[in-house]
Amino acid sequence: MAAKIAQTLVKSVSKFEIPHTGIPIIIRPFVVKKAYVVHPKVTSFQADLKAQWLTKTCLREGLPASIFSQDDLSKGQFTFLKERMEKSFLQTIASQKIGVKWKMNYDADLLESLFPSLLLQCWHLADNVQDSFLDFQPCISTHWCRDHNFYQTTFSPGYVLRMAKPLPLFEQDVNSTIAIDLPGPYHPVDLGVFRHPTNHLPNSPGYNSGHKTPYPATMFLSDFMSRNQEQMLHHGIHVMFSQLVAMAMKQGYHPGQHLDKPMTTKCIITNGRVCTFMAYQLNTLSLQEDFGIKNIAWFENFKTLYDANSDPFRKGRKTFYEVLPPETKSLILNEECLKTFIAFLTQKTK
Repeated sequence: MAAKIAQTLVKSVSKFEIPHTGIPIIIRPFVVKKAYVVHPKVTSFQADLKAQWLTKTCLREGLPASIFSQDDLSKGQFTFLKERMEKSFLQTIASQKIGVKWKMNYDADLLESLFPSLLLQCWHLADNVQDSFLDFQPCISTHWCRDHNFYQTTFSPGYVLRMAKPLPLFEQDVNSTIAIDLPGPYHPVDLGVFRHPTNHLPNSPGYNSGHKTPYPATMFLSDFMSRNQEQMLHHGIHVMFSQLVAMAMKQGYHPGQHLDKPMTTKCIITNGRVCTFMAYQLNTLSLQEDFGIKNIAWFENFKTLYDANSDPFRKGRKTFYEVLPPETKSLILNEECLKTFIAFLTQKTK
């Protein structure tokens, strides 16, 4: 009881009395601890809460309204596009490979079938196609300091749609996040992470200096590991946070600083049956304390791509799509899911 009262008192004093100025952290080489390795995909309990604390992110339900501000498709155009996508998607499902082992890794099949099938039908609707670049599995690595521990990650997202101009801000008033409390704190053993054997602390945003289209507008992620929405949210928060942190550090920001110009991105996570849509705004790299300005993530409850006869998060099947009978001639896709997918592609940049 006394420990809880002391912890509450420290939080209240830190929140209301200690100034939070965003001063850069000077890291001397001989004091750097071996960093904990964090993986984007997890199967742990309350994964979304742990991701919020680890990245100092407040999670909001509902996507920003600015994503849906561009609605140039008429009803007839959308119906025509939906019919084309249904035929393409039905062919993708009908021609899927059935694995010999139920634990096969289907990421390559998903990235080479589902995403191209959807993107080919909608690519002409994307904003500034001539100033965009669809990056395939770039290697992104970065590190950050949280609660006096170093964390690092290295991963390759499926696709990253990069633009020549950044996305507009989703939240103009970043100070509105100061009053929001974070879950946690969590220790490394609670997060299920382990130390890296060397003091490496890498940082690479996935593109070289001088790239004409460096800004990540939308990230497309495959996820067969998550068994519920909370684990998918962990995946999205971790990937978007890491991409923007690596990009901010490449632009000259240091751990401990607030961003003069916050960065934004979006992501679509799918396992072939359901889609989770998320957005993220990186406001600060000052991650040591729980108080002060925080980063923001938005999400929408997952949507099914089509009506499935089984659990969309099921495990142990030989295929990652629904198994359809041979006589199936049509497939009805979820209109709300398609509209959100198109809105993510057509959002205007600055």
